[in-house]
Amino acid sequence: MLWGRSGPTEMQPNSQCFYASTVSGGTGTYSYEWRQDGTPVGTESSVTVSSSGYVSSFYLSLDVSDTGGNGGSDQITVQIRDSARGCRFSPST
Repeated sequence: MLWGRSGPTEMQPNSQCFYASTVSGGTGTYSYEWRQDGTPVGTESSVTVSSSGYVSSFYLSLDVSDTGGNGGSDQITVQIRDSARGCRFSPST
């Protein structure tokens, strides 16, 4: 199973940004679990998160698995900055 995550590594305060996962291979269907600072925020292949309530940064993690028990996880730190141009894009594989 191959997969990747894309989305910004910087956000402006009080903004919303989109993150997506692309998965191929594996067995059967995929399950997704997105978490923002440990709190579940989505179970689809993509999610929109908000920077509201965060002062300087937050962690965004994604766990992906298939019905065959294969999977992986990824985590990034998203910085909250006034100087960010909305959502900065940073692909990861």
